[in-house]
Amino acid sequence: MASILFVYPPTADPTGPYLSIPYLAAACRARGHRPHALDLNLEAYLDLLTSQRLAGFAEDCRSRLRRMPVDGLPFPLSAEFLALSLAVHDADAIAARVPAAIAGLRDRERFLDLRQYEENCDVLQRALALISARFHPLELSFTSCRSPFHLNDAREIEREAGPEHNPFHRALAEILLPEVERRRPDAVGISATFNSQLLQAFAAGRLVKESFPATAVIIGGAAVTQLALRCELDALAELWPYADLLVLFEGESTLCRLLDQLDAGGLAAEPLPNVLRLGNGRPRLEIRPVAEDIDALPTPDYRLLPLDHYLSPEPLLHVAPTRGCYWRKCAFCHYGLAEAGTAPYRRRDLDLFVQDLEVLREQCGARSFYFAGDVIDPAYLLALAERLIERRLEIRFTSDLRAERSFTRERCRRLRQAGMVSAAFGTESDSPRLLQLMGKGTDPEANRQVFDAFSAAGIAVQAMAFLDFPTEAAAEAHATLDLLEQNADRIDLFFVEEFNLQTGSRVFREPEQYDVAEVFFPAGDRYRFHARFTPARAAKRPEEYRGLLRRLDQLASQYGRRPYPYAGSVSVAHTLFYFDALGRDVFKRERRESRRPPAPPRGGWLESRPLLAPGLALCDWPYDLEELAEHAGEVAEEIERRREVELRDVGRATYETLAAEVPPVDPKESYYLLPATGAPVSIPVWLWMLASCLDGGTTVREAAAEVGIPAREAAEAVEALISGGYFALTAGAAPPTSRRAGE
Repeated sequence: MASILFVYPPTADPTGPYLSIPYLAAACRARGHRPHALDLNLEAYLDLLTSQRLAGFAEDCRSRLRRMPVDGLPFPLSAEFLALSLAVHDADAIAARVPAAIAGLRDRERFLDLRQYEENCDVLQRALALISARFHPLELSFTSCRSPFHLNDAREIEREAGPEHNPFHRALAEILLPEVERRRPDAVGISATFNSQLLQAFAAGRLVKESFPATAVIIGGAAVTQLALRCELDALAELWPYADLLVLFEGESTLCRLLDQLDAGGLAAEPLPNVLRLGNGRPRLEIRPVAEDIDALPTPDYRLLPLDHYLSPEPLLHVAPTRGCYWRKCAFCHYGLAEAGTAPYRRRDLDLFVQDLEVLREQCGARSFYFAGDVIDPAYLLALAERLIERRLEIRFTSDLRAERSFTRERCRRLRQAGMVSAAFGTESDSPRLLQLMGKGTDPEANRQVFDAFSAAGIAVQAMAFLDFPTEAAAEAHATLDLLEQNADRIDLFFVEEFNLQTGSRVFREPEQYDVAEVFFPAGDRYRFHARFTPARAAKRPEEYRGLLRRLDQLASQYGRRPYPYAGSVSVAHTLFYFDALGRDVFKRERRESRRPPAPPRGGWLESRPLLAPGLALCDWPYDLEELAEHAGEVAEEIERRREVELRDVGRATYETLAAEVPPVDPKESYYLLPATGAPVSIPVWLWMLASCLDGGTTVREAAAEVGIPAREAAEAVEALISGGYFALTAGAAPPTSRRAGE
């Protein structure tokens, strides 16, 4: 039978395995084929996050920073100087600490210590910032890898996939290719679920095609499906060096048919539904969306993946009791494996799904699950809960749900008894008018009832919403934020983003129904990744929108939110583990406790003798980093606006022309505290001078007199510095040191 090596490319969440390859591999094995798997996303991040590689990146960044001009910075050099300056000062310390940080996320005791967890996450964030600075203008996180142009067309893909621009290039060459050499599969199947994976999926496909021309390269997944549906076939034709075939929609049956062909001697020439064959010519595509019979599918096979290598203390396995959406009426929704809207709704037989869970518990030792799917209907979920209670299957699970009034308090208690730890709800808005316009089928009162029922049962509530749906007025947006603020005792986390027009949604297909004057794709966006739209009239003034964003930031701070995929972000493994171990209010409780101000020493702050905390230093820079950050942000926003709205051209040449028109930034001496790990902290020159005098032997009163500032002002500044961890009153701290940028 045919063999296939499944590859899950960067960039995606490395805290746990995704479900696509386990489902595809199980289907292939059931058909008699031989699947293997490589989570290249995980292995590539682990390859980057080593002390040796980070130390090399740090030296590269320091070298580039030393070569920066000191008499003025043109854009985008100003943005590069900012990225380098923010990254290099603690780069060596970060490189040394990364192995322990990774180990800390894998160890349950250290993972659940919030102080240690926060430190470990900060170290990894700083490491990613260092890598981003090395590959500037790239912005790398655990879920994205973005530059201004890397997915505009095939030429940009080729350029951005090379070793000078792509931090994952070494992993592709030194992890992926040796694995293909070792396995010698008949096919390499690359699963690209998210747009953030497409660049690396294509880069991986090209390397495999060049090195192993007899191996069929097949790329599929939700991101590839949407790319093929959106863009013109001529643009797809340019991708022939990167793949032999693209598989669209749900892939189990189609992939098995392709492997059957390989087993019979080679891929057949006749077209298959939902398979796009690439080559030197115009590709042909016959669209016939597959809706798999999910009762015919075997249990997903997670044994192919290294479950103890992910950045978590235990695995959270994704399993799909349903596929598609049972509501299918939301005007904004378009999800992956469908031409428009969402895929048709299907339920897996309850006994089969419970058997899936039992098998995965036995095979993988898993006890935590994410019930994946667009959304699960209440009747099925409640019946499943009863089956889990009856079978005494002790698991913990989370899922995404719709706010249905049928979720009563008693039913939610049964869900909790069955093992439900948290639930995420697509709240979207708290405006009755907008909910009706969206076709959401819910209302503000239903949202509150459901939040109350789940929270009363001890199930953590996560609310998801967005701002700026077409015609949304400022008052309606504030109503959504009111919901989050006024129900903080019921809502445990939230996620609010800006409305993003999806190409297969009803708003995209029928814009006039939503007061949208025009929908368009700018020149240069040949794969049509982002649909842009122009409202018929502005529903908010710019200052109103800025006020909403400020309020949103304040709310996020009160809730203790963290960036994805760390604990404190919605619907991720780390958050489930924290909810389960420490309670549904853990993040808000932790935020309240962290706000306690330090107690002044006997005699007050003026008589104290503080000094810099260990590892800190004072630094002066030839440019003001805050001004650079503001400048870089405003310029990038204006360039993006002009490219997308005014010129409607997102190509590289347009970007470079606009960047060249920006006046340079003048030098300005500025002063900073440099933490042992963490971003530089800007301070005024008088505070820099005050800190220079505080060596553990001088009182704050004496230092204030020497610098010539009011004693009360000095005491307040020292209190703030001690509260932030920058100064200490205990032995073992270091006397002040000073250095210049890049040293």
